[in-house]
Amino acid sequence: MMRTRLFVTIAFVAGVYAGYAMSLATSAQEPDRSLAKGYGRASSSLRLTQAEWFRLTLPGTPERTIQVIPPGRMFVLTDVMFTPQQSVREDVVVNIGLARADQPPRGLFQVKIGPNDSHDIHLCSGYEVPEGYGLVAYTGASAQPEQFVSIAVTGYITRR
Repeated sequence: MMRTRLFVTIAFVAGVYAGYAMSLATSAQEPDRSLAKGYGRASSSLRLTQAEWFRLTLPGTPERTIQVIPPGRMFVLTDVMFTPQQSVREDVVVNIGLARADQPPRGLFQVKIGPNDSHDIHLCSGYEVPEGYGLVAYTGASAQPEQFVSIAVTGYITRR
């Protein structure tokens, strides 16, 4: 009887310790998915090859931003908010695209923003920005230069 109690106690303690060790190992790993926010802008003065890169802020590092998605990760864009600045005097077509440093941007979608417009776009499935790429905004050069649209994005960084 005493041996049985001792065996049960040892098994219980070993089980608790194993569960504790597993929880420590799991909590030390990076999460599979982390919310990320970013900002950028589109300028009617820039040509397509001069698209402006978004800066993404990862959770826990508000002072550090990234422009290019790191290896083994991807950014899934889920929400975009367009806000015209006071400089917008006519409709401006804003393009959101994917870019690499060595390639021109590939367009994902575009939105027309007027002087008093503001658009929130909630994407059902999201757009994937793979490792080595970044998110950019451009207008394709409007007839009137020096028009700016601010853009805020939300999504998540996930493992590939």
